[in-house]
Amino acid sequence: MSTSAPEFTITHTLNVRRELVWRAWTEKKELAAWLPSTPLESISFDIREGGRYRYTMVNVETGEEYPTGGVFLDVVPFERLVCTWGYPDDPIENSPVVTLTLLYRFRNSVILSRIGLCIWRMGNISVSPS
Repeated sequence: MSTSAPEFTITHTLNVRRELVWRAWTEKKELAAWLPSTPLESISFDIREGGRYRYTMVNVETGEEYPTGGVFLDVVPFERLVCTWGYPDDPIENSPVVTLTLLYRFRNSVILSRIGLCIWRMGNISVSPS
């Protein structure tokens, strides 16, 4: 029996400069455009190792709020961003870890990895790894 946390990796090749992907993850206006249900005033970033981020997505039909946040664990601008991902102010040791790796080969590749259990609740729907 394995005692390691559940893990998955998504790799996607994009025809876009990696700087633009970085900005979508690290700049308020870009994140609000990428996640349109996230009010700009709910977004805060302190992009440095040990810095925190938070934002709140809002269900436009019900007004229900989904606060999200975490701590930046590793920051290499335009190359790598590692952070916890969960509720704002969750303890680091209990939070899933997300790693965003931006590579440039012949085209830009975005690799997104998540380690740890995460449960999303949206209205009456719950999604979690089995």
